[in-house]
Amino acid sequence: MVRCFISIDVTDKEVRNKIMTVQNKLASLNIPIKLVEPQNLHITLIFLGEKNNEEIKLIKERMKPLSDIKSFIVKLSGVGAFPNMKKPRVIWVGVSENNEKIREVYNALLSSFGKDINYDLGKEFTSHITLGRVKRFVKEKSLVSALLTLKNMDFGPLEVNEIKLKKSVLTPKGPVYETLFSVKLAS
Repeated sequence: MVRCFISIDVTDKEVRNKIMTVQNKLASLNIPIKLVEPQNLHITLIFLGEKNNEEIKLIKERMKPLSDIKSFIVKLSGVGAFPNMKKPRVIWVGVSENNEKIREVYNALLSSFGKDINYDLGKEFTSHITLGRVKRFVKEKSLVSALLTLKNMDFGPLEVNEIKLKKSVLTPKGPVYETLFSVKLAS
């Protein structure tokens, strides 16, 4: 069994550097936050959970029609938190422009998977890049204050030209991701 998900990876160096600047600022607050490694930054489209080899083969097959979708650019801006800014558990960067294009890819996947592939939709789909997870809730005004100062930060454009099926191996140091399959979007 393989734990896996479908994502849009953050491969742009400038975007990654801006995100790392924010992560460094968060780290300097000395609050227990598990930051996402720069090479692991991504937008999760669908978390698939544990899948066997046959299911993975079917998922790969069902991802192929994504190659008909034209590549696009989204704008990343704003830092926020789930469930909210006053009780941050997950700190994220948002998608401020062209989010409907990500939703188009998401809906295409759901349609292609139909009832043949089980997955966890969780809560309502919200495009975001997770920066880190607060390990335990602390009434820390410095964190809330930092998040509020970053809420309008511009991270720039991100070209979306590939959708990936990723394997996730959980380790004590954090998850290790490996690309199992990828689909290039049309140019």
